[in-house]
Parts: sequence; C-alpha cells; structure tokens
Amino acid sequence: MNSLSETDAEASAWMLAHLAPLLVRGWDNEYVVYARASGDTHLLGAAAYRILARLQLARAGRAALCAVVAGACAEDERARCAGLTDAILTDLEALGLIRPCCR
Repeated sequence: MNSLSETDAEASAWMLAHLAPLLVRGWDNEYVVYARASGDTHLLGAAAYRILARLQLARAGRAALCAVVAGACAEDERARCAGLTDAILTDLEALGLIRPCCR
C-alpha cells in the first residue's frame, strides 16, 4: 500500500488547462510558449517549461513536479525546489496554462 492514498495523490495533481497542444521554441534556458487555446504567448524559464513538458505527457502530482524542477536547478538551489515549484505552479495557473485536477 502507498503511503499516500489515491485520493490524496489525485488531489494534488496538475494537468494542462487545455487539450490544444502548446507550441514551443527555446534557447538559452528560455522558452516561448504559444497556447493555441487562448492565443496567448508566454516567455518561460527552464523550470517552468520543464513542468509544462512533463504535463504534456500526463497529469502529475506535486512531488513529481518538484523532481522535474530539481533537474533544472543549480545544485545550490535544490533545497528551495519545493517553494520554487509551488511558485511556478501558481504562476502557470494564473497564466491559464495549467489547472489542478481532481481537487
């Protein structure tokens, strides 16, 4: 049995806000993301883009997304990855790119 119940795991899961694919171009750890559903274009850093790329595969919980962010952080920043992940999730939700699922 998992230490986290299925209901708790789903309650903290995130997904893309729309089914329409995101168009992405990136260079030097910056990414331009065009959201077809809204017509909006966004400039994102590497950690935020990695979250979106992970969510394009399937919904994911906070712990999985923290691991994704940790991969984009410098080693001396990894202790702050949980807080950074929460801030990025809040920002991506405010931009209309992601939404919580099953809350």
